[in-house]
Amino acid sequence: MVTPEQSQLSQLNQVIDEQMSNPAFGIDELCRTLGISRSNLFRLLKEQTGLAPSLYIRQLRLAKARDLLEHTDLRITDVAFQVGFERSQMLSKYFTEAYGISPSEFRTKQVGADGFPAVQHESPTPDTDVFPVVDQQPEKEQPPVPVVEEHVITLPAVQVAWYRRRQVQLVALALLLVLLVAGWFSRLNPFGDNTPAASSIAVLPFRNTGAADTYYFSSGIMQQIHSSLSRLENLKVISQASAMLYEKTTKTPAEIAGELDVAYLLEGEVLQVGQRVKLSVELILAADNRTVWSNTYEGDEQHLFGFMGKVSGQIARELNQQLSQAMRQQLKKAPTQNMTAYNEYLKGQYLLRNRSREGILGSLVNFDRALTLDPGYADAHAGKAMAHFLLLAEGINESRQNKQLAEKEALDAIRLDAQNAQAYLILAKLYQAQGKWEQAKTTFQIALQYSPNDALINYSLSLLLRTIGQVDGAIDYSTKAYALDPLLPVILMGHVGNLLAAGQYEEARKLIAEGNRLHQQVANWYWTTAAYYFAREQYELSLQELDKGLAISPATKAFLYRKAITKARMGQPEETRAILDTLPDIVENYAYRAEFYAGLKDKGHCLAYLEKGLTTEQIPLYLKVAPLFSFLHGDPRFTAILHRAGLDGPVSMPGQRNLVK
Repeated sequence: MVTPEQSQLSQLNQVIDEQMSNPAFGIDELCRTLGISRSNLFRLLKEQTGLAPSLYIRQLRLAKARDLLEHTDLRITDVAFQVGFERSQMLSKYFTEAYGISPSEFRTKQVGADGFPAVQHESPTPDTDVFPVVDQQPEKEQPPVPVVEEHVITLPAVQVAWYRRRQVQLVALALLLVLLVAGWFSRLNPFGDNTPAASSIAVLPFRNTGAADTYYFSSGIMQQIHSSLSRLENLKVISQASAMLYEKTTKTPAEIAGELDVAYLLEGEVLQVGQRVKLSVELILAADNRTVWSNTYEGDEQHLFGFMGKVSGQIARELNQQLSQAMRQQLKKAPTQNMTAYNEYLKGQYLLRNRSREGILGSLVNFDRALTLDPGYADAHAGKAMAHFLLLAEGINESRQNKQLAEKEALDAIRLDAQNAQAYLILAKLYQAQGKWEQAKTTFQIALQYSPNDALINYSLSLLLRTIGQVDGAIDYSTKAYALDPLLPVILMGHVGNLLAAGQYEEARKLIAEGNRLHQQVANWYWTTAAYYFAREQYELSLQELDKGLAISPATKAFLYRKAITKARMGQPEETRAILDTLPDIVENYAYRAEFYAGLKDKGHCLAYLEKGLTTEQIPLYLKVAPLFSFLHGDPRFTAILHRAGLDGPVSMPGQRNLVK
């Protein structure tokens, strides 16, 4: 009997097959065609195949490429085009990762009895790199993988065309069957995908056992390992922001893992004395507080990167992550060969954490020192890009020069390291600030390709999608960001905001209850709770939440302004009009004035200031979906403003398609 899920998967395969040659066809287009949300698509494929959507689509593309290479005389560039790769180099890269042989070699080299190599999996044998380490647990022996032979049938020429089409379908079906069986077996595993916290880990702050002034080093080592693990798409890695809250905790591993919803914890201890380092790491299965694996490095700094790569690879194997050859090489890759430059970079990263003027400017000094020692240090360029961007974002120095420097340093980082997710993140934010929505979206997605477990990138992309009206996608990405960073207030605030834009009030209410428990001392949290009641037109309750925020931060102008707007909606316009009378009519205040007139539901003045703001990039956030501006929906003048801002087009809500407001 065919289940509804299998029927839906069959329809999904048909859609992918029809769009195979379209390189732009991806997850968003697939969701729109099928009329399902990203989260539902992700859940369907995880349950039925054990794969993420992007990887599943790629597997089907590669299966068809294999068939075309085997049964046609098409050039490799034409094969790449037929299966949706814009460049033959992309096909070659993924084909080699999947099958262990390049497309051209496949055509000329017979491998094995069936003429094709098996898909390569992570070797169960230890790395051959030699380090002065103590490994306290042997590698787990892996069971043999059964080999299924294929038989190639030669058909008469008149049947070749039909056979090729049929062969593509059969290959896809065979692949699906293998994935279904693999998914079934994974559910027998107590840490399989059906377990809420399966394949999940939190890298806790490493203990610094050296001098106090080497704390930055232990923090940086933890960050380096965290960054490596975050590259693994199918591994849930809790963000550093949430993990840092447990730096001096007395909670048990089980309690920490329960709060973060993970199965494993990684703890570490670092001692740095001069150029000598001792690093000990321990992987803990939190449920029973059992050490699964531990390792120690003791030696000079120069070999430290190799050891950290070994640690990341070992953890990946323990958590059943399949690593391609390219990913194994990436995990072993040293960011620089100059350890003095590395130390300067870590100091710069440490100074960036508090986002103060002094910290940001100080970080630039350290990043410059790192680049003097190693001009090809991509991470140091990305660090400079972040510093210049923060000078803008934090309102410390909003000069055009900082925008240009942020872009230049990000591009320099990408030139040196095409997989530098941090650099792509900065570029995406710069594009977003300029209203280049599609460029920003694409760049965020590239950043996620290289660091899929980065909570900040997922969160930032979700806010962009809310801005341009793709609310369903916004919720999908903020859901993941919240799972990766469950204790950072701003992540939850953004997620609730996305839910409110979609009208999912019940889900928002549940999360607000959790936020009230965790963030009651955070002033900005009450901006979110006030927004919930404002969206529901419960203005009196919204005012009460704003007052809670003001009690913590009495001088916050945004709270005072929102109180006046809320009162205006209650029929009490006096405060709003008083503010408008005294607020200077200058560029910096155009967005504020538009919001005040929106509170008064004064269409004429509100639209006038929105039009003024367009020319200077001073328009309110989330203009397209914000409840404050919903009274303008349907007005041709508002539609024209959205068009000029590049925000026209449908609003996509969860479970709906092409909802135009």
